[in-house]
Amino acid sequence: MITVSTQAELDLALQNPNAEISITGAIGRLTANIFYGAPYIEVGGSVDLHITARDSSQPHITAWGSSQPHITAWESSQPHIEARGSSRPHIEAWGSSQPHIEAWGYVQLSVFGAVIAKVSAKCSVLIHGTKAKVKGGKQTRVVIRTPKDWCEYYGVKVVRGIATLYKALDADYKSPRAFAYLPGTTPAAPDWDGGKAECGGGLHFSPSPAMALEFYPGAVKFAACPVRLKDIAIHPDGDYPRKCKASGICKPIYEVDREGEAK
Repeated sequence: MITVSTQAELDLALQNPNAEISITGAIGRLTANIFYGAPYIEVGGSVDLHITARDSSQPHITAWGSSQPHITAWESSQPHIEARGSSRPHIEAWGSSQPHIEAWGYVQLSVFGAVIAKVSAKCSVLIHGTKAKVKGGKQTRVVIRTPKDWCEYYGVKVVRGIATLYKALDADYKSPRAFAYLPGTTPAAPDWDGGKAECGGGLHFSPSPAMALEFYPGAVKFAACPVRLKDIAIHPDGDYPRKCKASGICKPIYEVDREGEAK
């Protein structure tokens, strides 16, 4: 078992596809990107660990104590997660990935996507969407069916049927796809598909400026975009449930800071 406490040590340990790694006293956030193999990662204490499993990797992750690892699975990866004690793992499954979870003690799970979980009676599970299969525990299922549900869940301000959504932009107020969101304008989507596809076919938005950074990490400007609820399409069981799209913007765009305050 290799004990690591820094990002450099973790990166070095993960070069072995079947490494056995223990993380209990890390300083700051650690990130593990796993593309192959079946490494074993044990995390305890209050470590801020973010694990991304990709391709056909099969990591085995054990969370104990008060640890709160964030685990995201993509492609055909199949992470196996064991949680015990009072740990609070957050697990997301996208693409064709299928994480398997076993939990006991007083664990608090939060799961997204096609997760398979078996938990003991004292565990609490917050289930997002309809794809997860959870057996046992105290289950709370969050099902988002309408744009209004989506806005309420993510804390989006809605006034008289109009939601304030956000874009992360470059210095010229353009998105990564070079579409302009200039302050004072009310653009419409030139390719609106009626909300059918999750990606493309509309203007895409996030619930907050900080969440918009997920889709444009290099952004330097942020825009608030008023959008009618009736013009919004959501895909809560898709690969990017934290974004929505719409046919257009109904009131003038205005610039905001990262906290959403008007500039």
